[in-house]
Parts: sequence; C-alpha cells; structure tokens
Amino acid sequence: MLGRRPILVLALGLALAAGSGCFLDEIDKSMAAYENNAPPPAPAAGPAKTTAPDAAGGAPAAPAGPSWWQTARTLGSEPLDDTIAACEIGGRVEFQRRDDCLARGGTPK
Repeated sequence: MLGRRPILVLALGLALAAGSGCFLDEIDKSMAAYENNAPPPAPAAGPAKTTAPDAAGGAPAAPAGPSWWQTARTLGSEPLDDTIAACEIGGRVEFQRRDDCLARGGTPK
C-alpha cells in the first residue's frame, strides 16, 4: 500500500510545473498569436437613434413595424422540430419527442 508521500510529491511537482515561467510564456505566446490572427473588430455603430416627440409634445412615436422580439419564436435560427412536445410524467413536465413520451407512459401536450 502506498503512503501519502508519493501523492504529496506528485502534487508538489505539478504545482511547481504549473507555477513556472514556461507555463506563463506559453499563455503569452498563444495570446499574441490570437491577437495577430483575430478578425478585426466590427465598426462601432453611430449614436443611438432617438425618436422625436410627436407634434403635440407628447411621448415619442412608436417605431414603425414590429421589433424582432415581438415576432421571434426561438432565440436561435435553427428550424423548429415539430416532434418535440411537452410531456407530463409523474407530475413533472419534460420536453422530449412525442413517441418517447408515450413510451415512458407520459401524456404529451
């Protein structure tokens, strides 16, 4: 049975290797390579548009057309999967394929 000494020596060796300058030099080199090869930053947008108040001096007019948040159905751009349904199993609601829900004895909604 091995004692605690080999484990302690191994942990100390790993700590010394990680704390050495060689490790930090590698990080500096990779950061420099990243900065040299990174895509240029996007141009800064101009000042934010503000809507002018209406002629009566009231609140600003609403922007024309619906915003993205008003028409969005998902946050991503991937197509919706119609086979996914809410499944009630044992008092909990999980989202999974309709067939899997039925196979597990759940009630798809």
